[in-house]
Amino acid sequence: MQDDPRSPDHRYAVTIGTFDGVHLGHRALFSRTIERGRAAGTGPAVVTFTPHPRMVLNGAPGILQLTSIEDRVQLIRESGIPRVEIIDFTREVAGLSAREFLEWLGLRMPLHSLVVGENFRLGRRREAGMDELWTLGAAMGFEVVAAPPVMKHGAPISSTRIRNTLTEHGDVSLAAELLGRAYEIAGVVVEGAGRGRTIGVPTANVRVPEGILVPRNGVYRCSATIQGQTEASVRGVLNIGIRPTFDAADRSVELHILDWSGDIYGATVRILFEERLRDERRFESVDALVAQIQRDIAEARRAG
Repeated sequence: MQDDPRSPDHRYAVTIGTFDGVHLGHRALFSRTIERGRAAGTGPAVVTFTPHPRMVLNGAPGILQLTSIEDRVQLIRESGIPRVEIIDFTREVAGLSAREFLEWLGLRMPLHSLVVGENFRLGRRREAGMDELWTLGAAMGFEVVAAPPVMKHGAPISSTRIRNTLTEHGDVSLAAELLGRAYEIAGVVVEGAGRGRTIGVPTANVRVPEGILVPRNGVYRCSATIQGQTEASVRGVLNIGIRPTFDAADRSVELHILDWSGDIYGATVRILFEERLRDERRFESVDALVAQIQRDIAEARRAG
């Protein structure tokens, strides 16, 4: 006789969401999901979506992600969730009722518990809030657990709040508080204009994948790891912007690594933001710019 696939050994405590950034609010949901799974003797699992549902529902390609799907999955697993189910969010998925979605999900991972935030909604046109989900859970044989939001500085932590913090203010310190870790981006080092080397401050021009959020233009203290070069992180100063002193127009991400020499073209660099030092601005001369860069480097050294 085959085991019943819906027996406790085969059911899951599940939380559902986009989970972009995997911030402290998400981690609290994961912890609650692990707790429910442990209490019931079931496994915890996360269901997440790509692309961002708002990009499909609202036709909003401009939504910038805090994490790539690969980084998101890794961070979720590091939070103690062994199973991560990635769902391709299409208009067909968006058109499912909450019950239809949960029935479809149940074929992949039978539910023992559904753990979601108090404001979570599911189904076409966001039809099902907590009251509807409790009713569905009772009818379909799983419990629904509502988790309160995680608050920081008097407001709930959310991916939207972190995006606004980074794009409007470049406040990487607050973003780190909300994420529970430093905000980071990764990209490949490509050939740039070479201006940094001519003024004695060589920089690596980092091409960040399209769709990943790069913080507001400015100068930042950071650390970085260089794929294939060293296991340890290096310290650096990062300039994000259009280099107005040189009348450039395209936005770039340029990393000066402290006490480093070597060719890193083609290498993937992962940059962790530590502090915003100043706004980007136009200087009256290249010499004035170089003098300011040296002050930025000195400040980064003092902080390091």
